[in-house]
Amino acid sequence: MGKADARVAVGVARIAKVSATMRTICGVAMAVIPIALAAFWALVPLEAVRDLPGVTFPVEALPPSSRALAFLAVMVPAGISLYGLAMLRRLFDAYRRGRIFDIGNARALRGFAVCVLGATAAKVLLVTPALSVILTLHNAPGSRALAVSVSGDDLATLFVGAVLMVVAWILGEAHRLAEDHAQIV
Repeated sequence: MGKADARVAVGVARIAKVSATMRTICGVAMAVIPIALAAFWALVPLEAVRDLPGVTFPVEALPPSSRALAFLAVMVPAGISLYGLAMLRRLFDAYRRGRIFDIGNARALRGFAVCVLGATAAKVLLVTPALSVILTLHNAPGSRALAVSVSGDDLATLFVGAVLMVVAWILGEAHRLAEDHAQIV
């Protein structure tokens, strides 16, 4: 085995080690996120809700029904994100097993990118307006709100999702090119 082959083997071994850790982190996050969101909405004090980013409207009360509805609303993008984490976990599992240039990796990365875009769109188009209605539902008439907002973070996340889509597309095309060249030789 030459020096180049040895460097490749060392690189693949490092990728496998880091990927095993990332795979575990994705799995833990998939378990913790729904529990953390449920605990947050079950236990958060009203004052803390008023201080949440994006809450620019008065919140006068937070009864159990509003807490449950808020949890369900935030679970929409969270559910999409959980599926995205499953796609990442699949990708890191392939890397952990040494399958670096597998076509499934491009598909997993594309799936994650779609989830990044979908979760962000769900947050902007569904969750922010829904939370504003849910959190002001028990306010006095005239002080209820319907809010819509798009932040710089939302736009940045959409950009990152689009970049990941392009990278996944490039990886898929690279895999197809490699297969074509392998058949010619």
